[in-house]
Amino acid sequence: RKDPIYFVLTARFNDGDATNNRGGSQHEKSGNAANDDPMFRGDFKGLVNKLDYIKGLGFSAVWITPVVLNRSDYDYHGYHGYDFYKVDPRLESAGASYQDLIDAAHAKGMKIYQDVVYNHSSRWGAKGLFTPTVYGVRDSQWSWYYDEKQPGFEYDGLTVEPKSGKSYYNGDLWSTAEPTGNTCVNWGRPTGAKSPEGYTLYDCQWPSPTSGMFPKALYHNCWIGNWEGEDSRSCWLHEDLADFNTENPQVQNYLIGAYDKYIDMGVDGFRVDTAVHVPRTTWNRRFLPAIQERVAQQHGAEAAKNFFVFGEVAAFVNDKWNRGSVNHSAQFYTWKERK
Repeated sequence: RKDPIYFVLTARFNDGDATNNRGGSQHEKSGNAANDDPMFRGDFKGLVNKLDYIKGLGFSAVWITPVVLNRSDYDYHGYHGYDFYKVDPRLESAGASYQDLIDAAHAKGMKIYQDVVYNHSSRWGAKGLFTPTVYGVRDSQWSWYYDEKQPGFEYDGLTVEPKSGKSYYNGDLWSTAEPTGNTCVNWGRPTGAKSPEGYTLYDCQWPSPTSGMFPKALYHNCWIGNWEGEDSRSCWLHEDLADFNTENPQVQNYLIGAYDKYIDMGVDGFRVDTAVHVPRTTWNRRFLPAIQERVAQQHGAEAAKNFFVFGEVAAFVNDKWNRGSVNHSAQFYTWKERK
């Protein structure tokens, strides 16, 4: 609690290795291409090279954005987790893996706090838990977006798929005819709306909570409406953030197993993204005890006592209580007892 913490958006901080730079599908539209500045530019090598600089500023800890493999149109920030068990290759280099960063920080007497997401995955779901296998209509207008399926090619964010020339390949998620086993409601029906380019938009073109593409047991199936009600814990925040059903033990075990890996690597604590969007009972009964148990098991009781977990909770008003709602107020997540 006493550490001055320096926050780093790793992919934008310092570029130590140009070979892992990637622009993604929004490279041109974002303006990054015009400035020769791909969205994934900074990396762990660049951060390692700046640890002395950060320490010299007076900071003893670095909080970094999520490290798990992401999958989205513009995912440099790390909050669109796809494979929670894999470090995003766009951040690593030879001699500068995530483990190397942790070790380098510790050698300088500094701590690494890892940003973690329990509330949601990417729009493509979470590898190893559930991913939608097909969606959308690939017509002549959208041929640039949906790629042909290439057997044997597996997305990792870094590797370029030879035929499409894309590292952000999504060829396992398109169809020209309604796929066998489709569960998406109104597949292929024009919505009546157009994309910014003027292209026809179809139902089921992208994964969504109300499409029927995601099983209710593993994912919530609604859009968020009331940010200060039950919606905030049980619905999707955005079309790119498929909302986990964190009350399901299978989902809990998937996330616990993933974050155990990073505890084992020696991170010093977790900053929890979107903490208010997960029920407090789930934190107290599953996730937080699991963190404590793993740290104690791998690093000892003293380490478990000092493993720092802090969460993102935002209130909409300046009052002590957020519109009188206890569980949408910051102290509800800080105090041990509700009173």
